[in-house]
Amino acid sequence: MGAWGAGLYQDDVALDIKEQYVELLREGKNKEEASLEVIEICIDYFQDTDDMIPAILTLADMEWKYGKLMPDVKESALELIESGAALKPFEDNKREYKKRKAVLQKLKEKLEGPQPPEKKIRIPRPYKCQWKIGDTFAYKLEGEAAEKKGWSGEYAIIIKVDNIVYDKTYTIPQVWIKITQNKKLPETEEEINKLPFLISDIRTYGQYLSDNYWKTKNYKIDLQLFYEHEFLLDYRWGIFNSSKRIIPKELKFLGNFQHIIPPKNEYLSADRFRRILYWHTFTDHLNFGTFYDKVGNHRFHPYYDLDYELDLVEIHRILKEEGKDFQEYLKYLDENGIKYK
Repeated sequence: MGAWGAGLYQDDVALDIKEQYVELLREGKNKEEASLEVIEICIDYFQDTDDMIPAILTLADMEWKYGKLMPDVKESALELIESGAALKPFEDNKREYKKRKAVLQKLKEKLEGPQPPEKKIRIPRPYKCQWKIGDTFAYKLEGEAAEKKGWSGEYAIIIKVDNIVYDKTYTIPQVWIKITQNKKLPETEEEINKLPFLISDIRTYGQYLSDNYWKTKNYKIDLQLFYEHEFLLDYRWGIFNSSKRIIPKELKFLGNFQHIIPPKNEYLSADRFRRILYWHTFTDHLNFGTFYDKVGNHRFHPYYDLDYELDLVEIHRILKEEGKDFQEYLKYLDENGIKYK
């Protein structure tokens, strides 16, 4: 997780809180229930020293917008602003610091003033994106985010591979994404196959085994999934299309291709919803996990913590809860060539 700008919602934690809060309201929760449940669901954010700041500020702003601001959330947000804690993460960036200070001052004035009348929540209508498997699109990458990543003028090549049911309402496309390397649109399937895939997520052995241990039987795991003897890579993304109107007009249809070569040793994570892309922040979020640079080398996103020792601690906790033997598990790892530093 991390921030990519000074705006209140230019932060992965903030977007998660916003999405979760709105979802609870759509489920019919009243303001008290929604406020408490979003904290319970996202408790890891609220217990983390860094993530707690955008989590509280976002929750306060969302509750105010819907006319449902809870006194304790308001008090916590104002305390973060007035104490300077909400500004501290931006101290090393003078330009962003000034922008963030203005954002926080605006939020402070909003929270201290009268909030709008309580809003009624619209129940969304079911929508299914009509893209077909193999449909391939090009989306030109422009703006500040594209400039920072060295992608200005390049194209994201979007290939539909499956569907995702999102928020129990929308059927959205699950896609692979490739990036052009010479600002030229590919014209054939062969040209598309030569482009590198973007990586949407990465897992170490420990993270994968911790997440999936309860699904395994007798410690049997498909070791063919492991990429380069150390990491598991996921290449799939979801794109939030809630209606035809939300799809950008500049999105160019390249054709339907049935012979796109899949990425090597693709690891399919069960957690689809951490990698949902929205059109209004599409370019900003393209390097959520890791991504291939122009020469095809993968490099890691700075927010990923690949700590083997912590992975073992988590595994130990899971095994202990299930009454399993930790030494037997370590023996299994050793027998299968899974090494920890």
